[in-house]
Amino acid sequence: MLAACGRARSDASPPVPACTTPGFSGSTVRVGLVYPDTGPLALPFSLARSGFEARIALANEAGGVHGRRIEAVPADDAAQKETNLAVAQRLIERENIFVLAEFTTAASGSADLLAANGIPVLGVAAEQAWSNYENMFAATYIYASEDSVTTFGVFARAQGVTRAAVVEDPVSDSAQVLGDQMVASMRSQGVDVVSRIPYRLGATSAARTVKAIRESGADGLIVSMELAGLRELLVAAQEAGVGFKMVLSPLAYDRSVLAADGQHFAGVSAYFVQIPWESKDPALKTYRDAMGRFAPQVSDPDQNLVLNSYITADMLLRGLELAGPCPTRASFQKTLRGLTDYDAAGLIPGGVDFSTNRTSLSLCYRFATVNEKGTAFESRRAADGTERWCGTRLTD
Repeated sequence: MLAACGRARSDASPPVPACTTPGFSGSTVRVGLVYPDTGPLALPFSLARSGFEARIALANEAGGVHGRRIEAVPADDAAQKETNLAVAQRLIERENIFVLAEFTTAASGSADLLAANGIPVLGVAAEQAWSNYENMFAATYIYASEDSVTTFGVFARAQGVTRAAVVEDPVSDSAQVLGDQMVASMRSQGVDVVSRIPYRLGATSAARTVKAIRESGADGLIVSMELAGLRELLVAAQEAGVGFKMVLSPLAYDRSVLAADGQHFAGVSAYFVQIPWESKDPALKTYRDAMGRFAPQVSDPDQNLVLNSYITADMLLRGLELAGPCPTRASFQKTLRGLTDYDAAGLIPGGVDFSTNRTSLSLCYRFATVNEKGTAFESRRAADGTERWCGTRLTD
């Protein structure tokens, strides 16, 4: 454990208090940053690192938090659970980090270790594990471990959907949880879920899946799997002349989708809680400016993974600010978990309640649909004329 004495930054600056908390020195706070730098997921998750480090750089430029700069210590887990466990252990034992940020699909590999050692973890909730541990924080959850909400069913009914099919990854716990919650939401609004169809990217026939959907009589499609699988289905449906009143995906709100496959994604709707890319809000300008200055290698910052990693860093900074100049890991976790109105520096209008969001879906979302030309997203307005669609919580 490092023990550090506080030092005055300059004659005009107050001294930084001495602090023996792991990861704290007189001038820095060390934070672990785990992501796949090698392997098939290296390219997208390198963008996540860029978003995180851009927000940290912006804070450090302004003097850090309580007089200390934030130092990110990167580690490559190759998106493998065994490697994730190994690098997390090294960051704790050898790198003396205070908290851990994770942008990976293998965070469950180290979840038990980090919980047992009381290490706060912040990141993008890409696995079910993020809902299961009190020490793990994410600003948004595609799924949560408890209950559903009526919001998705309300949106589907507004599109004229009466019969829905759910296509989901059968080996992903996250996809199964999301599928269950979508079924409950649809049924709460009188939408009949006529089929749940397993689909494995690269293994399942898209043409046969589309045929099964057509035979079910579904006029709405909910896809609970990665975008590459959704693309296969969309192409097969277009080739077969099968159309839907609604295609809903939790992952499709990303401008990179339009650049690569806009013509195939025309008509697809996505839901999200963050500020829309089309907004003129100053918070979005601050984000884009920070990305341009500190992460110029990211040619287009308007990507969900980049934004969510930037927000993760902002969560860290907010927690450090509120927890005081020398928090323990436990006090940092308690402080952040008690924050009920976190708005991500204006990037999440309406705010996040960290005391409940780990296990409960949000009640309110924004929905956007790819236009007919596949060139842009169009916001969908709710019955009250706003862009926020809100429902009620469903309980057993």
